[in-house]
Amino acid sequence: MVGLTRPIDAAWLEATVKEIEAQGKFRYEKSYTVRPQVFGREFQLTNFPADMTYPFPTILLFRAKTET
Repeated sequence: MVGLTRPIDAAWLEATVKEIEAQGKFRYEKSYTVRPQVFGREFQLTNFPADMTYPFPTILLFRAKTET
């Protein structure tokens, strides 16, 4: 599991996955992003400057490669 302090774009996700998979021990499974909710509805922070928003974490899940 890899935890990041903020959401990441597709290019950064791909680079991080390639770097970890290149070690040969793990394969990428899924990513999770915790999005803020207010009264049960997702709160959009796209109009706020990056320095004024709380960094919501992104988690990348990897599984150990198994020998076949």
